[in-house]
Amino acid sequence: MNLKGNSGCNIEQQGDKVVKTAIGSYAPRLREQAQKQYCATSWSGTRNSIEGTPVLNIKEDLVGNDLKVTVTMPFIEGDTLAEELLKHKGISSAEDLGAFISSNFTFGKVWNSKVIFKNKIDDMIKKTPELQSELQEFLKEFEQDLGDIKGGYCHGDLTLENIIVGHKETYSTAARVLYLIDFLDSFIDTPYIDIATVLQDSLCHWSYRYTELDEDDKKYLRRFSQEFLERVGGNYRPTMKKILIFLLFKIYRIVPYAKDDVTKRWCSDNIKYVKSLFDCLPVPDKDNGYYSQYVNLNDFWRK
Repeated sequence: MNLKGNSGCNIEQQGDKVVKTAIGSYAPRLREQAQKQYCATSWSGTRNSIEGTPVLNIKEDLVGNDLKVTVTMPFIEGDTLAEELLKHKGISSAEDLGAFISSNFTFGKVWNSKVIFKNKIDDMIKKTPELQSELQEFLKEFEQDLGDIKGGYCHGDLTLENIIVGHKETYSTAARVLYLIDFLDSFIDTPYIDIATVLQDSLCHWSYRYTELDEDDKKYLRRFSQEFLERVGGNYRPTMKKILIFLLFKIYRIVPYAKDDVTKRWCSDNIKYVKSLFDCLPVPDKDNGYYSQYVNLNDFWRK
């Protein structure tokens, strides 16, 4: 059974296992992604445990002169969190997911983060020349913020579709577990990437772009976003600004791969939307200190 996976590798279900395979240039990336998944730690929240799906085996072979990497892991039965949220509209996963990501800010500042971003933007401009002026403006406007990024462990592509809602048998009950799948190597190691990716879904509806969301769905996803942001410090202006910077940058990174009209329109609309949210940030006031940095998340949304 073929499954959806990251571009560059093949993924299929074989009985109770999932096997991912890459040959050639993508093989080292698949190996790095599997190693990141292998090192993922378990975390227990108020109602959800969060775990990386176990990696059972990483195998390397040569096919001619090309490296082949094969990764085997168990098949996890369950809905994606994207599906489950619209069915049950619970909030506990927002709270626990936010607390989990916050706990991953374990490094100090990322050394040379400004240069890392500049190099990434140069690479993006080569792929999408039509974005050159926008990306250069992005770098100019947020240069100071990009030099002050806290690091830590990150999944790399933490969409709601890459979280499977499952259960694990304990002594007396079946505990609810959020299993993380499809880890991705990152151009910079910081939990801000994971925060932005969750919001890419809950706030900008990336995983729902082919779905007709009604007003109740949209209101619920805004509430999910609000609860999630409170757990990751989004009610503090400097933190929220960095979250929005990473969210805007993630959308720019999707543009070169947007092939169908729905995805192209999603990118265009949400670049404008996220840019508008910067105007909702409070203006710092030296006389009021911390209080002028407070973001009232109840009044923040424009969508």
